[in-house]
Amino acid sequence: MLCKTSDIDKQLQRRFSPDSLREFYFEYKSRKTDHFQPNQIEIQMGADGVTYEAFEKELDRNVNFISKKVLSGSYLFYPFREVEIDKPGGGKRTLSIASIRDVIVQQQLYNSIYPVMDRLFRHPFVNHVSFAYRKGRSAPQAASYVHNYLKKGYIYALDADIVKYFDSIPHEALLNLLKIHLGENSITYKLTRRFILTDRVPYSTYRRRRCGRLYGKEIFRKIKPDRKRREKGVPQGGVLSGMLANLYLHEFDRWIMKEVSRQIPLRYVRYADDFVILTRTPEKLEPLRRKVASKLSDIGLELHTDTAKTRLVNVADDDLRFVGFRFSLTDISVRERNIQKFKTRFTDKIYSDSSWNISFRNKEKRLRALTTRKLNYKILGIPEEKCSECDLPVNSKPKSWMGFFAVVTNTDQLRGLDKWIRAEIAKYFLQQYNYRIKRKMLRKAGLASIEQEYYRIRKIKPCECINDKEYSDSSSADEGEVTRIFTGKD
Repeated sequence: MLCKTSDIDKQLQRRFSPDSLREFYFEYKSRKTDHFQPNQIEIQMGADGVTYEAFEKELDRNVNFISKKVLSGSYLFYPFREVEIDKPGGGKRTLSIASIRDVIVQQQLYNSIYPVMDRLFRHPFVNHVSFAYRKGRSAPQAASYVHNYLKKGYIYALDADIVKYFDSIPHEALLNLLKIHLGENSITYKLTRRFILTDRVPYSTYRRRRCGRLYGKEIFRKIKPDRKRREKGVPQGGVLSGMLANLYLHEFDRWIMKEVSRQIPLRYVRYADDFVILTRTPEKLEPLRRKVASKLSDIGLELHTDTAKTRLVNVADDDLRFVGFRFSLTDISVRERNIQKFKTRFTDKIYSDSSWNISFRNKEKRLRALTTRKLNYKILGIPEEKCSECDLPVNSKPKSWMGFFAVVTNTDQLRGLDKWIRAEIAKYFLQQYNYRIKRKMLRKAGLASIEQEYYRIRKIKPCECINDKEYSDSSSADEGEVTRIFTGKD
């Protein structure tokens, strides 16, 4: 669907008024504030060396500068500071850290463009295909669709992944798409183009460097960064990049659903650059894999040939693993590495007890304090936000580990996790305090249960008061981040 240049720029003007920018900054700061430690604010510094404290101190000047530059069409992004993080399956993933002012511009630009893109993604052929970086769509929803297709007999899967997708998107082809949907002469298009072409600061250029007493990213307070031109791809880590990544694969989605599905009966689900194509018969999988590889090559992308990344799966014989879940013919379970990830973080919480300010010498009081002040937060997460009109949860699930994995059907796995939690706490108190804990003592101390939380979440009915067009900005910005936290998605 095409958008008039004047219409899209009107959205931009509304989002980039100084008052709107100031309001968004405080929303962003609230979102980055630790729910349980209000003094801990996780706003990263970009390559311009400006901290959030310094940015906020000059907030009026900063928002006026952003508004003036964006609306005049002269805004320039600062180079993105890259960091490398470990992938769950090995190797490194590169994330791009923007300056604080650029984070604000990205989000407001995203909010301006999203209605246009959302109408595109809601086309009947592809509305229930892509589940990443879309409001009202999520990885658990993608898992539910896959589970339902398996129950209907689509048990043969092409489980596929695109090689370095975000880093490989061809600029010319992506910009041509944006010209069509945003209008080549719009300020919105020109700002998005500048975002895509912004230089990068490779991690290797500053990771081991020192400037006086400053080290690593702190050196940007004193020196200008070494920058490199971005020849292809989009910066990974921001919500705007996710939307652009979806746009580039939109025609691929349409090709699968309109052309390939006429030749091969199939079901298709995609989350970012990971996707699953399901068929009823095994002989269709290999020709399907070749078709998909050829089509991706035509648009400048490459299908993984590594069998750990792209697999042909008979789900009757081998479990399918997708977006943090494991699928059999009968059940959805939490993937093993995500169970282990939860255990590692939970154990860290237990063993940080000795360095935490719990002053009780009485063992029972200490157990209760540790349980209610720390451990239950790992199980229950952040409480659901309630609607002011109907007092029902705004979202159907809380922001928690169990809230994310609430679509699973394998409750034995959850029961086993509860048993492990009780055993781990008991082991810690025996080792640390020579104090033996029984199950009834944990119950008395108020320890939450993974399994009980699962059943509670499944019964939650969300409110229906919110107007569909007034989405929460934070939901779109955080959805990809939440998926990475709980699944290790890369």
